[in-house]
Amino acid sequence: MTRALWWRLIWLGWAAISCHQLDSVAQTPEGEALTLLYHQPLEVKEPSGLTLDPERKTLWAVGDNSDVYQLDLRGGVLARFRGVGADLEGIAFSPKDSTLWVADEADNSLIQLSRSGQRLARHQLALRSEDNKGLEGICLDGQSRIFVLNEKKPGLFIALAPDLSIERRLTLTFARDYSDLAFEAQGGNFWVLSDQDQALFLWSPEQGVLRTFLLPFSNGSMPSACPDRRWRPVRFLGRSRPEGSGAGMRSRRSGANLVA
Repeated sequence: MTRALWWRLIWLGWAAISCHQLDSVAQTPEGEALTLLYHQPLEVKEPSGLTLDPERKTLWAVGDNSDVYQLDLRGGVLARFRGVGADLEGIAFSPKDSTLWVADEADNSLIQLSRSGQRLARHQLALRSEDNKGLEGICLDGQSRIFVLNEKKPGLFIALAPDLSIERRLTLTFARDYSDLAFEAQGGNFWVLSDQDQALFLWSPEQGVLRTFLLPFSNGSMPSACPDRRWRPVRFLGRSRPEGSGAGMRSRRSGANLVA
């Protein structure tokens, strides 16, 4: 990116919709539309990943530049760690040891950080991808197993072994690209975001797409999702107009609201 952008942090209420299975990569998704309820300013330079720290009730975000940010739940910057990587695209919190895992697309590597910003480990995955089409999302499940996404060409869902070797990879074909990944603890499924489709998918490795939400972003916003198991909403980062904003959403069909 050639200029700094302001971003918005979005809270999205949960909604019940009928299951929808997509079976073509170029198809425009159909799903539940959302209505904007709330927005607020957020000062983070080029963020592209978001995770919740439930122990401290804060958020962590990464920037496309090289920085990691700690945010309060209203988007205020609490701390900033500079120069963590080259092209950061995803971040996940590990409740097992209260550390952060960051995905660096520049060389498809994972970086482990302490909450104070100390680098604990770096591991390059055995993954080849085209320039700027590599790692785009990372998450941990309830057993602290790590999963990552390859953005496109091909889109991949990758499960890692404890030694961070690739244990399983699945080719994804339900969207045009894959921007971020989050674990859905209640059902053991995954939230998958697509920038080009501007959609959020609830997805199962065994069953495929279970639910689809359409997001009110313009193409190229590269949103990031972070489900909150305690407070129920799904939080988002998305590129916004220069002044930036955070927002709350309502499902048009169910009328579900943010629970803050």
